[in-house]
Amino acid sequence: MADYDAFVLVSFGGPEGPADVIPFLENVTRGRGVPRERLAEVAHHYDRFGGVSPINQQCRDLLAAIEKAHTDYRAVVESFSDAQLMENVKFFSAPKTMGDYQRIGFMWFLLSDQIHHRGQFSIYSRMADGKVPSIYGPSADEPWN
Repeated sequence: MADYDAFVLVSFGGPEGPADVIPFLENVTRGRGVPRERLAEVAHHYDRFGGVSPINQQCRDLLAAIEKAHTDYRAVVESFSDAQLMENVKFFSAPKTMGDYQRIGFMWFLLSDQIHHRGQFSIYSRMADGKVPSIYGPSADEPWN
């Protein structure tokens, strides 16, 4: 996936082994006054997974699938001739209605949709006290100096 500047896969994450469980729980509950006894109770939920959160491998698998999809999609796009880029493709234009769109225009639509969702990610990130990364240029949290 080296042909672009950044890709962000966001996950809450989890412990990678039994020794990580309590520190992980302390981190995610910091400042919320959760009693140590409750953390110990919750820690036992990780026993069935060997102290490893299943989300970690799921995210690694997801990233591998996204990398493959990116590579495959790029190969498809590069295979189109100029004439093929101008051909029409079908996509929803209204409820239960398919419309014709030029392939190149539809590709721009998909890119714009991704940008829209990046905006949503930025808002959700701020709501969770996260920083907005400078994926498409400087952000207030990561200015380019």
